[in-house]
Amino acid sequence: MLGNRIKQLRMKKGFTQEQLARGIISTSYLSEIENNHKSLPEYIAPSLAEKLDVTEEYILGKDMEERIESLRKEIRSIFERLNEDLDYDFMSGCLLVKKKYGDLRGNDVVEQYFFAMEMFGEFKYSKHKAAETENKIISYLTGTSSIDSYPLLVLNRIRGVIEYRKLNIQRSITYFERAIDNALNNQYKEHLSILFQNIGTCYFTADRYQRAVHYFSNALEMYQKNANLKGQLKVCIHLANSMSALGDEQEAISKYNQAINLLKYINDPLLESSAKYNLAHSYLKTKNYRDSIKMAINALRLKEKLKDKEGVLRCYLLIAEIYMLEGKHDKFSEIVPIASLNTIGTKNPAVLGKYHYLLGKYFLLNKNLEQFKANLEKGISYFSKAGDFKMAGKISFELAEREKNETYYRRSAEFFDKAFKEKEEGGIK
Repeated sequence: MLGNRIKQLRMKKGFTQEQLARGIISTSYLSEIENNHKSLPEYIAPSLAEKLDVTEEYILGKDMEERIESLRKEIRSIFERLNEDLDYDFMSGCLLVKKKYGDLRGNDVVEQYFFAMEMFGEFKYSKHKAAETENKIISYLTGTSSIDSYPLLVLNRIRGVIEYRKLNIQRSITYFERAIDNALNNQYKEHLSILFQNIGTCYFTADRYQRAVHYFSNALEMYQKNANLKGQLKVCIHLANSMSALGDEQEAISKYNQAINLLKYINDPLLESSAKYNLAHSYLKTKNYRDSIKMAINALRLKEKLKDKEGVLRCYLLIAEIYMLEGKHDKFSEIVPIASLNTIGTKNPAVLGKYHYLLGKYFLLNKNLEQFKANLEKGISYFSKAGDFKMAGKISFELAEREKNETYYRRSAEFFDKAFKEKEEGGIK
């Protein structure tokens, strides 16, 4: 570690190894010191310090503990800023820290912090390398007998997200819970809000909405304590989605409106469009068609400004669904062809499933039963590809009821059974 410091000072002065070693020590011995293969003899410290214009104490590393503590604080500060502002340039912050504390390289604790930073940067900005990142972390932890609590928290947080992306929900929760225990035991409270949010997302994905509400509520409380408006905005939307899934639409509507009120202080058209789109859904479920259509049109305008083609299509499909359920068949018939124009280039099977379902309804209104059935079949196929077996089962049941066909009834039951089993296999019973 001291070798790195001496090397950096030498290079800063523009000395070669021969120039620095002259009259003090052999060049080969200096090289061994710089590579941390040999320790620095105290008797040469005064001569080296004088030549490098630093104190003898600095050359001997007597300030090391203080600087290592300073490094710890700066790295925690970088993660804290990232938790508060997702647009923060994490990599630039890391590069500055590495440059500032490069002389500490070689110290076990310092290397652990640098490794955690590198892995987080790789995981955040090179998502296609997730498997490689995970293998590096596993290998590192296997070969390290003891690791400082903060780098371990960061590594558990990374592994939690990687497992979530693989849909290993229970393993994901396990890693996030380890990180939470670490944060609570070591006063790393700046991580709690995002970790509670992560676990809430896991439970939401596993259809455990009551647990999701619990963790999202904890996350919201932490974001409010930290005055993190963007965090509050995002979690309000997640919390509302969970409440809507539980069928508590009034509470969901309240949370969506809380998110929209926060947008007075935050300019984020993407989150605004998400809040208004989901609020339109909740209004629709309560049969408040007037406010539902108003929010859906607001969301549509935002998606158009964002040039989000798939988002625009989703909004048109929602507007069509509102008119269909409201019984405004003329307006429904006007919107479906417009939605059709926006399907060009769409590959998302869930969106295409919804489109073909509504298109089938359009043909039913026009008494074209052949196209009605054909499009509902396409809807079933697309929802099945998307893994939304619940929706595939629902459409199959609708066809079964209309056709009084045993095959459709059987297929509907198979889809609902698949939907149930898929959630069990996610690891949460």
